[in-house]
Amino acid sequence: MKWVESEAKITVVPKSEHGVPTYFNHESDFGVHLDEGYMSDGQFVAANLKTHDGRELGIMLHMMCVNPRKDKGVFPGMLSIISMTDFTENTYCVKEDVFMQPTISYAADKLDIKTPISYMRREGDMFYAGTDLPDGKGRIELEMERTGPFLFNCATGAFPFLNDEVIAYQFSVPSLKATGKLTLNGKEYKVEGDAWIDRQWGDGNEDFGKRTFKWKWMNLNLSNGYKISVWDVVVNDKKENCWATVMSPKGAHTVVDVVPFSKGEGNIYESPVTGQKYPSTYVIEMPSLDAKFDVKVRGLLEQEIASATGEDKYEAACTFTGTFMGEKVEGFNYVELVGSFK
Repeated sequence: MKWVESEAKITVVPKSEHGVPTYFNHESDFGVHLDEGYMSDGQFVAANLKTHDGRELGIMLHMMCVNPRKDKGVFPGMLSIISMTDFTENTYCVKEDVFMQPTISYAADKLDIKTPISYMRREGDMFYAGTDLPDGKGRIELEMERTGPFLFNCATGAFPFLNDEVIAYQFSVPSLKATGKLTLNGKEYKVEGDAWIDRQWGDGNEDFGKRTFKWKWMNLNLSNGYKISVWDVVVNDKKENCWATVMSPKGAHTVVDVVPFSKGEGNIYESPVTGQKYPSTYVIEMPSLDAKFDVKVRGLLEQEIASATGEDKYEAACTFTGTFMGEKVEGFNYVELVGSFK
C-alpha cells in the first residue's frame, strides 16, 4: 500500500494462481454464468478500425445473455447489439436484436456464443467475432490476437455495485490486434486496428429494475501503452462511486479515486427518441496519478441505443488528449452511459 496525498493507491499484478488472488480464472471464466443463477452475462468488442483504403470506423458488438426471472423454461435470451460509426463518412448505424431459445447457443466453460446473426469465440490467445450489420448493410468478421495482459477491475475482478447491494464481476482483454473483413453495401474491405474485449456478469437490484441509477464507464487506451477502466456509478442521485483501474503495459494494476464525471461534463446531447440527455465531452481527473484527460465523442452525437427492452443506453466512440503522470498522452475509447439521464 502506497499513500499519495492521503489517497490510497494499490499497485499489484493479479494472477489466478501464484500471485494476488482474483475472483475467477480468465482461462475458464469466459463461459456463460447463467446456470449459476446470475441474471445477466455479457461480453463486448470495442474496436477502432481502418480499412485498406483509409476509411476509419468505430465498431461495438455487444452480446449478452439475460435471464431476468431465472426461469430456465423460457430464458435465457440473448441480446445482440451492433453499432458502427463511420468517421470518414460521418454516419452511424445501430441495431439491437433479441433471440430466444432454441435459436441461441452458449458454453459454460469457454467463450463460444452464437445467435442466428452473430457470434464470439476464443481459441487460446485468438478471439473471433462476427455479425450482420444494421439495415442489411453487410457483415463484419474479426480475428483478434491478444498482445498484452488481462485487466481485472479493482485488481481482483469484483466490486460492490448498485448501492453496494450486489457484486459485479468484470475483467477485460484490453490489448488486441484486430484484422478482418468488412462487407458494406456490396463492397468488401480489409480492416485492421485495435480492439478491447470486456467481460461482465452479475445481478441487478431494485434500483436497476426501476432505472433509478446511472452508470458511466470508459475504456481509455493511452498512447504510452497504459489501459484504464473508469467507472462512475450513482444510485438515486445520492451514493456515488467513481474510480479507475489503471494497468501498465506489463500488467501492474493501480486502483485510484477519480473526480466525479459530473464535475467536467458538457455539450449535452438530448435524444429526440428517448428524451435522455447525454454528455458528449468529459474532463476525467485522477489526482493521485497527476492524470487529466479531455474526452470528446467522435463523429455524430446520435450514438444512442434506444432499446426495445427499455434499457436505453449511449455507447459512443471517443478520442482524448491529456496528461498522465505528468506526461502528454492521447488515445481513444468508448463511453457507455446506462440508466436514467433525464
